[in-house]
Amino acid sequence: MTVDADDKDTSNSQIEMFVIDVLRYDIEAIPSIIKLLNDPTIGWRNFWPHDFTVSEVIEALRELLPKGLVKPLGYDKSTKELVDIEIENFRDIESSIEAFWFILTEKGWEVWNNWDDPPVEKENGSNYNPKL
Repeated sequence: MTVDADDKDTSNSQIEMFVIDVLRYDIEAIPSIIKLLNDPTIGWRNFWPHDFTVSEVIEALRELLPKGLVKPLGYDKSTKELVDIEIENFRDIESSIEAFWFILTEKGWEVWNNWDDPPVEKENGSNYNPKL
């Protein structure tokens, strides 16, 4: 589906929902979130006036974290696992975007399940809901 740039909803709440949507696939770092958002097949690029940027995704995550919709994770070298990290560590994200990973919380899944996402137009002109 192609949407004119003037018709695209670039609100913070819209990008927040797009980020929630791509996080339903897996635990992701910011570069992966951006790659998924900009993917024309599974992402939301066609609903945004330009490629999603690091700063837009960081801002969306900063909004989602205090709402309890996503949880930040960091890599623990001693256990070789992703572990919960304190939100205070998130302030340094611009300098090390690959060091932070994000996962949907139960509340995030509830929001995603109740989201009435924009319909996506198939090549044959029919619409479908990508959540189904």
